Amino acid sequence: MMANWVYTSLVNSIGSLRSVGEDVLAEDILRLVKSGQLERLRVLRHEDAEALAREIAEIRDPTAIAPVLQALACRFGASHATVHVITDTPSMLIDPRVVTSYPEPWITRYVERGYSAIDPVLARARSSMAGFYWDMLERDHPEVEDFFAAASRLGVGASGYTLPCRIWKDLRVAVTLSSTLDDTTFRAGLEPELSDFEFLAEALARAFAEVASEEYRADRRPPLALLQVLRAISQGIPAEEAATRQGLSPEEAERAICACYGASTLIQAAMIATRLRHLETLPFERGDIAGSPRA
Repeated sequence: MMANWVYTSLVNSIGSLRSVGEDVLAEDILRLVKSGQLERLRVLRHEDAEALAREIAEIRDPTAIAPVLQALACRFGASHATVHVITDTPSMLIDPRVVTSYPEPWITRYVERGYSAIDPVLARARSSMAGFYWDMLERDHPEVEDFFAAASRLGVGASGYTLPCRIWKDLRVAVTLSSTLDDTTFRAGLEPELSDFEFLAEALARAFAEVASEEYRADRRPPLALLQVLRAISQGIPAEEAATRQGLSPEEAERAICACYGASTLIQAAMIATRLRHLETLPFERGDIAGSPRA
């Protein structure tokens, strides 16, 4: 319920606006009061944040996210911005899983060094339901110290803020700002505008989830022969041999499997099938069964 003093103040404001000739604005406010929607009305602090909100609302495919991330980082005085998956469900296909403005040398190092296993930002995001500044993270471990030192050296920065958002089911997405400023300076700059950032970040996380994810229906499974090909590949058997065993050409098998899973390669399709547990209940093949030695 709207507090009585708020309602009274609005009514007085409407009267004041009318007395100075601002009838249109007075009518707009009156309509909002009567609608009962005023308590849910969200007004951003700055016009450029409003412009960003409109850009986010227009996102229709993943390629539109990168420019928004760059604008988001610029708007809030950060060096870079990222939107990324924290957790998902086995039935959900997400591509891409990360969109970022980070420089290529950092992305390459992150992947080659396997930083996702020690990334304290990612670990905290998985266990937190609220936003957090990076100065709250433990950094005493030598590997973590190296992680942040490399981030600073390669232009990502060691200061930042991350907002985890629950989208639906187990799908959780985070939006992160990183900065080359020191922790105190970065926090002091973002704190007065944190509510604007979190509003935009949540909208961006939902837009990302909408355009980058697909719910894989439980009843959508490839034919048995194709699943047998995938199981063989997941066991290390070359794709050509796996397809030939099922009487298929490698090209035919790859085309059909990738189309079914929305994958670009057989390896990617095998990973998706494994995650969806499509390979766990396949019937035995003759090669799976060892018999007793004949007398």
